[in-house]
Amino acid sequence: MSPNRPQDKAESPVEMYVPVAGGKLFCRQEGEGNPLLLLHGWPLDYRVWKPQVDRLRDHYKVITLDRRGFGRSTGPADMGDAVDDVDAVLDACGVEAAVLIGMSRGGRIALGYAHERPGRVRGLVLLGTAVDGFDPPPDPAEDIPIGHYAALARAGELEALREAWRTHPQMALHGVSEDIEQLIREVLADYRGQDLLTAHAPVKPPPNVAAHLDRIRVPVLIVVGEFETAARKTIAAHLAGGLPNAVEMVIAKGGHLLNLEQPDQFNAAVDGFLRRHGLDT
Repeated sequence: MSPNRPQDKAESPVEMYVPVAGGKLFCRQEGEGNPLLLLHGWPLDYRVWKPQVDRLRDHYKVITLDRRGFGRSTGPADMGDAVDDVDAVLDACGVEAAVLIGMSRGGRIALGYAHERPGRVRGLVLLGTAVDGFDPPPDPAEDIPIGHYAALARAGELEALREAWRTHPQMALHGVSEDIEQLIREVLADYRGQDLLTAHAPVKPPPNVAAHLDRIRVPVLIVVGEFETAARKTIAAHLAGGLPNAVEMVIAKGGHLLNLEQPDQFNAAVDGFLRRHGLDT
């Protein structure tokens, strides 16, 4: 990364609201260069990418957003709209094609988008991702009780919902700084459970991406934390074996939220991947 980037680029994020079906998406752009679109997981928002934005904006155009139903975005939380939502954000940012970086459910969206819109994706970075069409049985201790969480949301017991998720194995934080712990507290404090309150069968059923991994031919980096859940490690191995141009990397002392737990290692892995594949220009 260049240490001589003009200071005003670092201090002038562009914020906007992008109209989508039934609502609007909040997004931010920072930096200049090859565009990267960062997609957060559940139940988080764009702020969980702060350690990445702070580093990557030195050399890339970094776009973050709140997915529908999270953060400052509105609209029914229908995963079936995810591909159209990514289209809308890229169009609003004047981007023809980008590298997509997705964590957890954001990785699932990134894979689905690469499957549906191959011409608009230059590469993928996947962290603790899920994928449509492949759901390994979770360890009972790691299962995500969405039904219970939805009941808490319907009862208005949002603090109990936040605490239940905060203590779930998938949210475990390993050796993070107080600043990162505070960031997670702030993000969860703003989670309103809107996606659980409006949950319904997707209007557009997701394609079976797992059955057609060979169609996704762009370079892919699959990043897994040492302490990631067993189910997500199984998914990562499945993706590494099925995607034609993928490499899997395990990073020590990190779990599902690896980008926050080991940001320097994660950022270096992403930057190295982009440079190796000529995705930094």
